[in-house]
Amino acid sequence: MEKICPKCNHPNLLDLELAIEQYVCSNCKALIDAADNKFIKEISSSTYFTSLKVGQKGIIEGKEYTVVAIVIRK
Repeated sequence: MEKICPKCNHPNLLDLELAIEQYVCSNCKALIDAADNKFIKEISSSTYFTSLKVGQKGIIEGKEYTVVAIVIRK
């Protein structure tokens, strides 16, 4: 499914088989309500570096997985 960010008009490809309520624009980092496609708030940029990226796919023990979120706790 493709959603166009209402803040910056960037197309965001959401390759998911599950229902989502919100997503973060990959371009401007705006939090968007998925149902109404409306801007909620700006998300601060993380200073952490991760080896995985949201949307990245990989195979573990013969089964394909997709990274759908990354949570960083302090």
